[in-house]
Amino acid sequence: MNSFKNQKKLNYIISFIFPILLFICILFLTHVYPFGNNTVVTGDMKHQYISLMTYFKENIFHPRNFLYSYQIGLGSGFFAVLAYYLINPLNIVTLFIPSSYMPIFFMINLLVNIGLIGLTTYTFLTNSEYLNQKKINHKNLIAIILGTCFAFSSFFANYQQCTMWVNAIILLPIVLLGLDRILYGNGKTLLYWISLGCLLLINWYIGIIVTIFLFISTLTWVIKQILSKRINETIKKGTKVLIYSIFSVGIGTIAMLPSYLAQESVNQEKFQISFEQIYHIHSFFSALLNGNVDPQSPLIFCGVGVVLFTILYFFSNQYSLKSRLISLVYILFLILTTNVKFFYMMWHAFSMPNGFVHRESFLITFVFICFAYQGAAILSNKNKSIFIVLASILIAAVMMFSNYHYHNFDISTLIFELIVLVTITLLCLFISKKNLIIYILLSCVCVIDIFAYNYKIEKNEFSQVPMDAYQYSVSSFDKAIKKVKDKDSTFYRMGSSAEITPNDPLLFNYNGVQAYISQQPTSLTDYISALGYYQKHSWIRWNTFNNGSTFAINSLLGIKYYFEANKNLLNNTQKINSMPTSNTKLDVPNIKKIGKTSNIKIFENQSAFPLVFNINRKATDINYVYNPESNLFEYYNQLLNSISKTKREYYKNLTINTPEIKENDYVYNTIVSKTGNVYLYLGHLQAQELVDLTIIVNGKNLGTYGGNNAWGGNGVLYLGRYNKNDQIKIEIKNAKMINQPNQLFVSVEDVNAVKQLQQEAVKKNIKNIHVNGNKINFNTNKGFDGGILALSIPYEKGWKAKVDGKQIKLQKALGDLTAINLKKGKHHVELTYVTPGLKLGMIISGISLIILIALELVKKVKRR
Repeated sequence: MNSFKNQKKLNYIISFIFPILLFICILFLTHVYPFGNNTVVTGDMKHQYISLMTYFKENIFHPRNFLYSYQIGLGSGFFAVLAYYLINPLNIVTLFIPSSYMPIFFMINLLVNIGLIGLTTYTFLTNSEYLNQKKINHKNLIAIILGTCFAFSSFFANYQQCTMWVNAIILLPIVLLGLDRILYGNGKTLLYWISLGCLLLINWYIGIIVTIFLFISTLTWVIKQILSKRINETIKKGTKVLIYSIFSVGIGTIAMLPSYLAQESVNQEKFQISFEQIYHIHSFFSALLNGNVDPQSPLIFCGVGVVLFTILYFFSNQYSLKSRLISLVYILFLILTTNVKFFYMMWHAFSMPNGFVHRESFLITFVFICFAYQGAAILSNKNKSIFIVLASILIAAVMMFSNYHYHNFDISTLIFELIVLVTITLLCLFISKKNLIIYILLSCVCVIDIFAYNYKIEKNEFSQVPMDAYQYSVSSFDKAIKKVKDKDSTFYRMGSSAEITPNDPLLFNYNGVQAYISQQPTSLTDYISALGYYQKHSWIRWNTFNNGSTFAINSLLGIKYYFEANKNLLNNTQKINSMPTSNTKLDVPNIKKIGKTSNIKIFENQSAFPLVFNINRKATDINYVYNPESNLFEYYNQLLNSISKTKREYYKNLTINTPEIKENDYVYNTIVSKTGNVYLYLGHLQAQELVDLTIIVNGKNLGTYGGNNAWGGNGVLYLGRYNKNDQIKIEIKNAKMINQPNQLFVSVEDVNAVKQLQQEAVKKNIKNIHVNGNKINFNTNKGFDGGILALSIPYEKGWKAKVDGKQIKLQKALGDLTAINLKKGKHHVELTYVTPGLKLGMIISGISLIILIALELVKKVKRR
């Protein structure tokens, strides 16, 4: 008995260790640190997740920064980001890893994830009452291999970068095991609701997908029960599943409700009744046997061996015909829902996903894994009909040739896969109940198939972020930012000529005006765009500082410090290649050098506004509608004049002649009407793809606009400081290649007028401005004249204000900033950001948890 228990424990350990060892081999072959200079950081992991994880590490002991963050755009609620990306308990490991070595955390995360997927899949396969109705020889070995196949399936190979999804999917087999116990086992519910509740908390998005899958699976069970005329049992068990599912979802409400409300402010394609086809049916077979050759095909590949075992299941007479037919309808329905837009959007929380497609694919793969496990039972009987074997080969061959015909695959790949299929099938003919060698051979074929697929993908993916470049860049900026923070403890924003990721403010925990994450409100992105920091050249919504906007707008938003990287540091940041800007020279007007580190020069804008400043009443009347075709310099004039009672011409548009066309290039000429900073803006259609436009001014190349620079390029380009009557010749290369005509705007900025505005708006009677996450406090003294104060943070309903302890209503000002109206005299002002839906979510989650615990206690008392 002890020997049996020890062997059982050993099998669990092997199911965890074996996939990890296999992945370590891939890390070795792809030269991932410490086996080389590559890292596992790729795709969105380098664009978003590595910054978010570093932010999590730096703020774990400052929980208020998880409610509101000034590192997202100009500031935004953060709880929805926390709930979607960062709740996994494994993230605590980041506390022990220096920021410059954060890629190591993601490598550890991947290794643990792969091991746990293998372990939980093995646990489900070997313990499921439903799957083990028939005896399966060497089921532990088969379950270990199939668990490995799931961990190395195309979904995980392609979406390993989305660690928050993988962290949650680990619990899928445990949730299903809990459901299995209710429907087929001892009826115990504890495992089901605890695992489902944890899954929804770790990642509510994957939790919704799994919950829909549970509904479909339970409905299939109900149909099977009704056909078997087990009505009473169906009602009893079905009701139990329904009750425990509802309250499990209730547990996850604390994460889901605030996230849903936050996502409502993000423009996405809304749910619609449409039966449009998502992919061609041949793409499905391609994906099943060859991986995701077609970008729109579902990510369902888990090895040809799994496909064959699945085919054997449907031909096996060890299972009833009714059971196999229901299974066939079940899998066909699941496949149908991934290919019809109406159902497809249901899977994705009733919206259309951006970027990553077929996020529900892992469920199809898991179902195939389960069918393959059942199909392995056929190998327990050596007297199988040759017809079954030949039919299996024929079906697989037809699928492969179909793929070859429609997708023009390499003929050598096709031949290799056919040889693998024939080999596996012929081995099945000679299988014996005691022939462990045959099982091992079959297992080797399965593992080689999935290993080769993963290596093919990872050898390209894991070469995107060199470890030495990342470490060098992060440590260099850390030193410079620390130097500034040690000198200045007030609230301010920063900008830089070189950025490692589009989310550098999150990565280095400083306030900026850039960065993008999926939960950032569209209104905030539009407002930043209207201020010239970012233009929607395409659906890509990321942006970098890239020299910011004009001197006035930079000052208004409190951008006080700027970093200019030297050539060596620039080269290292470019190696990371995370949506970099092409214009890497710091070209910002009216700043003064105040210090440096070994790789970075530090500049200061002494005209930067503080977080709180005086504005005129008419500033609350300003409305804007983002329109990239319009002249934004006119909007700037309106904006700045609403702050001061004195009307000034901050920007004067220059007269531009009709362009001279030279092949694909446009040449403009203008004369500066007064001394000041000159800026260029190219009006264009929203979401218009701009080609790589090179801007040459008076023979000097100022960089690119659009094209490669669309990832990080701003709307405004600083041309330099010019004197009155200076002539400017502007050449735009490739301008004729743009599909739609574009309007060029050139304007000169009155620097003295901007400085006068700053002196008027920034009064000494506003003191003690203090920021702590979701709380802002400041005081006014006796000399305060009263009026409206603006804060350079976006207006959101979550902000609540108290003046001297009494609630007061906030206003919107300057287009999309927050303002408060105060009476004359001394006041204490406190603003608190309350996450919409968080309080209600906590109540629902708490009540649901109490009810579930109470139900378990009642059952325990009854059993006693």
